[in-house]
Amino acid sequence: MTQAEALGPTPSSPENPRHHEGPPPSPWLLALEFRAAWEFGALLPAWPLLLRAPMGDGHPVIVFPGLSASDGSTAPLRNYLATRNYDVTGWNQGHNFGPRAGVLEAASHQVREIFIAAGKRKVSLIGWSLGGIYAREMAKLHPQIQRLLAGESVPDVEDFSSPRPDGSREYPLIVRMGDPSELDAIGLRAQSRVGEAVTVRATLKEIESLARLSSVVSIEPGSRNEPTNKID
Repeated sequence: MTQAEALGPTPSSPENPRHHEGPPPSPWLLALEFRAAWEFGALLPAWPLLLRAPMGDGHPVIVFPGLSASDGSTAPLRNYLATRNYDVTGWNQGHNFGPRAGVLEAASHQVREIFIAAGKRKVSLIGWSLGGIYAREMAKLHPQIQRLLAGESVPDVEDFSSPRPDGSREYPLIVRMGDPSELDAIGLRAQSRVGEAVTVRATLKEIESLARLSSVVSIEPGSRNEPTNKID
């Protein structure tokens, strides 16, 4: 079996897969990047205990950041995994402003490249918040080269997305936003609401539009069993 056959079909990629068009992020999303320093400070007290964890086998790991965040936000986690003898990298696509054109193609290319560079050792995928959706898509696209899927609030693989009549797949999401009425502009409807958190179901294309709304603070994977009380 050739290397190409072992990897399966190559997804189509744009000429420059790491260049993504789109409007600038809202100030709310940019402000979230500063939470990395706060979270790093919270990690320090637990560091001695974390260093007692067993050493890994050196296989590759990719960590995907959450909405509006960059690889800087996952640096503490990646540094920790490196101390446990894992070959860790970020997603290398700058800030995560949703699944814009080229994002998933670039991630797929990265997974394949790392798999080959590591001597065809399977790759573990870790996603934080919205990054969990990317990790899940890569796990479904490359099941033969994906070893472990992990992420904050990432539900079970088979119970995460569901099909629509047109063949696209929609994902349950928990969206924190200041003005839920903005959902009307992109054709989405809140299923339930608690404070600033609303639950919606959206395709990857709709998530791209959702990430551009000015009042959106965060987007996290939900569950198929999220409450679906309609808001009148």
